Amino acid sequence: MSKRKAVSFKKSGAKRRIIENGNPQEESSGKSNIEPTVEELIEYENWQITNYVSDKAFIHVFSDLEKRYKFISNFLEFNQKCLENYKHIERDVLPRNRQDDLFRDAQDWRKNVLNGPKRGARFQISRLEELLKDLENEIDEFYEKNQEKNFEQKNNNE
Repeated sequence: MSKRKAVSFKKSGAKRRIIENGNPQEESSGKSNIEPTVEELIEYENWQITNYVSDKAFIHVFSDLEKRYKFISNFLEFNQKCLENYKHIERDVLPRNRQDDLFRDAQDWRKNVLNGPKRGARFQISRLEELLKDLENEIDEFYEKNQEKNFEQKNNNE
């Protein structure tokens, strides 16, 4: 069982908690460990609560930063392929000829059905790219900290 310690501080007038685990693999930026207050949560839009919950799930399932990075990279590739498939349907499957009997129905379907998941895939790709950049920085910081610790220990041992 890992030790948990709650630390309180003020940010933008709202009280927040940071949960710190003793495991160095779970050392993350404050962003991923910050627990929003009830007041903040009820102000979240759909996409904000989705991002918050998925961030928490990534951290819980993949406490190792490099495994998390690998998974998110694969998930990004998956979403890019999904977007390619949406574009393929739009470009190569739906009729383009206005004389086609299904043209009007296909255009309505594209507008009312296909555009939603296609837009969702674009947002997901953007979000995952942002997560990967943040995770790269987090991994770099983690290794820099370890190098500094190792250097200090080496100097103290000499």
